[in-house]
Amino acid sequence: MITIPITFRMLIAKYLCLLKPFWLRKNNKTSVLLIIIILAMILGVVKIQVWLNDWNNDFFQCAKPERNR
Repeated sequence: MITIPITFRMLIAKYLCLLKPFWLRKNNKTSVLLIIIILAMILGVVKIQVWLNDWNNDFFQCAKPERNR
């Protein structure tokens, strides 16, 4: 069996050919709205995680005893 190596550019071209009919159809307002909602939710979760990490850092830095140097 002979295998043909697929370059990254070929892979992206095939991927875009697969997605093109979906994104360019006439009634895709629902799909665009859903992708915007999903991206907003992802960004919200990231913001909450950053906020929690900052809060945990302040909490544990406060609880850690000071060392005399």
